[in-house]
Order: sequence, then C-alpha cells, then structure tokens
Amino acid sequence: MQFRIATFAALLAATGLVSADEDWTKLAPNSTYAGGYITYESTFGISVIPLAEENAKKFEHDGQTGSTDGAAPSPGSSPVNAEETHLHLDSVACKTGSALELNLTDSILRDAHGRIGSIVANRQFQFDGPPPQAGTIYANGWSLTPEGNLALGDSDVFFQCLSGNFYNLYDQYIAPQCSPIHLKAVELIYCPPAVQGAQA
Repeated sequence: MQFRIATFAALLAATGLVSADEDWTKLAPNSTYAGGYITYESTFGISVIPLAEENAKKFEHDGQTGSTDGAAPSPGSSPVNAEETHLHLDSVACKTGSALELNLTDSILRDAHGRIGSIVANRQFQFDGPPPQAGTIYANGWSLTPEGNLALGDSDVFFQCLSGNFYNLYDQYIAPQCSPIHLKAVELIYCPPAVQGAQA
C-alpha cells in the first residue's frame, strides 16, 4: 500500500501540475503578451469572436497557439497597467445577473464571485476556488491586448470546442470540433430592464 501511495505521489510530482499546497499565483506561462495590460481597473465581460477561416486552418494541424492580429508579441516589450495608458474597450454589453463579470489585477483574472480564471489539467479555461483546483496548469499570466482581447502568456488565441449543445473554452487546439477564437473584452454597463429584455 505504501508503495502505491509513493508511486502515485511521484507521478503527480512529475506532471508539474499544482497541488493544493502549492502557491497557485506562480502558475504562469514563461512569456507575456507584448504591450499587454496586466491590470484593468473596471470590471468587464468577454465576447467570443471566431477567427477568420484562413487563420483557423493554421491551428488545425499543429495545435499551436499564438497571436493573429497586428500587435503580435515581440521580445523586449513588457506588460503595462491599463490605468497608465487608458485602455478603452470599444464594445459594450448590458450588465445582467447572468453576465460573466471579470476583473484583472496583476495578471490574475477573477470573476464576480472571486473565483480564479485558470487553465486546468485538461487545458480547459474555467473559474475555481480560490485556490484553483488541484492540477491547474495556469492561474496567472492573464492580460488584455491593446486591441482588447484577453491573452494568456504571449497568446490571445483560445479555442471553443463543441461538447453536446454547448462550447467549452481551451487554451490549445485539442480536437477536430475546436475552432480558434479571440475572447474580446467588453465594457459592462447598466441597462434599463426594457433594453435588457430586447438583448435576450
């Protein structure tokens, strides 16, 4: 029995994933998005923006992630705080009880319930904790690009993968039913009830 426990513990340690006792704030990619904003003072939502067909094809076979817009990451640039340069989100949505409301502080992404935005062991993007669930790969390293896309490390490309009649989000291409997307940050504003009903 002790051999099994020791073997299991060794396997867990070899995976490089977080355990419940580790400092999850250090779980960040090795690189950052050039010019990315690591803090955004207001809350915001996200909108899924499918990438153009020509960009989608390059991800289907190699499974790599990366930036696809004109502000590609470059070495030597460092992340900045949005309040220093006044990042302005150009899209808005009504703040409702069902809207995913996020905040970004020092590269940590949280939802309105204080749960941590993370990439878990199966590469899925979800909110847990704090702390994030055991096996989390990344819980730090988030930023907003100058174009207002959510980024993790040096990539602003995520993948939506069909699962039944809904989509899960991932940081990598994992299956044929996945397609590359940007997660566009949107400003959440108060809307009168009549406007909220019209959006539904």
